[in-house]
Amino acid sequence: MMQPDRSEPLKRAAIYTRSYQLKQLGGTNSIQTQIDLCKAYCAQHSYTLSEDQIYYEIGEGTVDPDRPELERLRRAAQQGFIDVLVVASLERLTRDARADAMLIEQLKAIDLATEAAEKH
Repeated sequence: MMQPDRSEPLKRAAIYTRSYQLKQLGGTNSIQTQIDLCKAYCAQHSYTLSEDQIYYEIGEGTVDPDRPELERLRRAAQQGFIDVLVVASLERLTRDARADAMLIEQLKAIDLATEAAEKH
């Protein structure tokens, strides 16, 4: 039986979640539900995850330009602490497809891959 190739280092992950309130109605988009989904995704892909690399924001409505946790995450990526950003779904990253694409490109520019735990 072939053994898996362990020569590649494990990817270091960060999780980013956002919601307009800590516990949304129905619970499917709550911060904790998103974190749990992302943690399971990280485990499934053998990503390493440190508790200090879990970022979440509670915003006001659908557009909230003040996102200090996202900025803190960017700094961690620029400093080389993380390799991949895991979000519950891309629509949780921002609420606008154009803004999503722009943000993902900005993250790629600092060598941070973005992956969604939930595909739509």
